[in-house]
Amino acid sequence: MGPPLFIQGKKLLIYWNSKKKINEIHSLKKKNKKLLLDLDQVSTSIFKISKHFDDLFKVTMEAAPKLLDGSKLECLKDVYVSMNNMMVSWGNTFVKQANFLQENLFYFLKYQAKQVNSFQEVKEKKIKFSYKKKSS
Repeated sequence: MGPPLFIQGKKLLIYWNSKKKINEIHSLKKKNKKLLLDLDQVSTSIFKISKHFDDLFKVTMEAAPKLLDGSKLECLKDVYVSMNNMMVSWGNTFVKQANFLQENLFYFLKYQAKQVNSFQEVKEKKIKFSYKKKSS
């Protein structure tokens, strides 16, 4: 822990090790990128499932009229269409969440690192200024 800084008579607490904080921020950035990749994989999987429901719907429309009566066929069509629409909706939601994380969390971490660096600069200048003042 370093000494606290005083700026305009107010105590500015900078006790953390800025190198450690910067390393933590870089670690969070890497985890953020991993999370974005995971979300992308999940959304891709969901869109693939949606495609499978679409394929099932098409196959059902070709083969089922010969095997099922009208009411069962309509019910099956409705299920496949609903499942396809639900999967597309979920996939779009995951894509939106990934974009939100990318825009907001990435920029937050970027500016948090800059804030830590600027606090470190203030701390170094304050210490240099106090040494010059004492030596005079």
